Amino acid sequence: MSGSGEVLGSDLTRLKVGDEIFSRPDISLDGAYAEFTFIKESEVALKLKPNAAQLAEIAKLADADKLNTLVETILPLSDATRGHELSERGHTCGKIVLRVV
Repeated sequence: MSGSGEVLGSDLTRLKVGDEIFSRPDISLDGAYAEFTFIKESEVALKLKPNAAQLAEIAKLADADKLNTLVETILPLSDATRGHELSERGHTCGKIVLRVV
């Protein structure tokens, strides 16, 4: 599911009215999904929209070699299936990189 929604409850810490969100609600719960559904805050991912100033700052950091990326493994493109399997397990500690050349 994706969209924007109403925030209900005073104990929410990450969401505010109008935030654009993505979620995969627990389909084992009783009920039907229609125009509205209830989703736990822990089941929601926010859609972030960086502005031009934020993107410029990120570019400066990249140019200055101040960004670090943790790489779990580098695989040849022919092992893309294995890379997908590693990703699906959810136990990686970094990025899975596919070498194209």
